[in-house]
Amino acid sequence: MVREIDLAEHTGVARAELRNLRREAVGEKHWLLFGKSIVWTDTGLRWLSERLSVDLGDILPEQPAERAAVVLRARILNPRLIRVVVDGEREPSLANVGDNRLYKPDMRVLVRKEGNGYVGPRRPKMAGD
Repeated sequence: MVREIDLAEHTGVARAELRNLRREAVGEKHWLLFGKSIVWTDTGLRWLSERLSVDLGDILPEQPAERAAVVLRARILNPRLIRVVVDGEREPSLANVGDNRLYKPDMRVLVRKEGNGYVGPRRPKMAGD
């Protein structure tokens, strides 16, 4: 999954053009809305590469892509860690965040792989933020 902002920066395609392409794309299949961030899925990136007639490798940013995760209920004494299940993985993982009190069970967040674990946003994006 790649945020639309990062995709526009990396490819040089204007945000307005990506917005028009997003209107043609199928929501929940090609792109998702996480809080206030628009995220393109792997299927959506393949669809975009066909529409823009660009190789898929040229579209993907070099940074590690963010992946969706669901927060699990866990009693972790470290206030900077949350337990999440990352999409596409079976085992729960720990994600480093700023303050775990802001995260609730079953909340969907974006995490990125860094080193041995995952790193989440310092504050979760919620409706009204």
